[in-house]
Amino acid sequence: MAAGLVVKVLMSGIRHRSEPIAKVVDRPERTVPKPIFLCIPAIGVRTRVVGPAMATECATGAPSSAKVARWCPQSARPGAIGPAIIRGRADGPEPLGVFARLKDLRPGDVVYVVRANASIVKFMIATVRLYRTNAIPAEAVNGALSYPAIRLITWAAEAGDQSAGDLSYVMACGYRS
Repeated sequence: MAAGLVVKVLMSGIRHRSEPIAKVVDRPERTVPKPIFLCIPAIGVRTRVVGPAMATECATGAPSSAKVARWCPQSARPGAIGPAIIRGRADGPEPLGVFARLKDLRPGDVVYVVRANASIVKFMIATVRLYRTNAIPAEAVNGALSYPAIRLITWAAEAGDQSAGDLSYVMACGYRS
């Protein structure tokens, strides 16, 4: 059965039918609520999750505020099939960005995402990887998955910061638990 389909079994008392009728109902991605809050206890993250100001910000730019995380609406919604991509800054005009300690995550650490309907999705970190500038594989960021997952992505400095030298990207990946 294709992903995104939910089988509903309806009990029908319609005239001549007394057995259950199976009905396949399409459950599109948009029925999964958007993320609104992110909590990562192991590194002290408790922040709002907002959408990008512009569609291109998801792919190319850092969130404008270092204090909030940004969900990429081109990715899956947390809890839906596929990777939900949430970006945050490690540094910025504020003292520390929301993902300043992302590199300190370890496999087994837990990530909680609160969605717009107040439901909570729990993910468990499986890997944490550091990448150099222009060396982060596109597949690692945008690759499709057949299960609900989360990808938390940040970078160590702004591209215009000459003192940063070679930027380091941090990506933590987890699966729904």
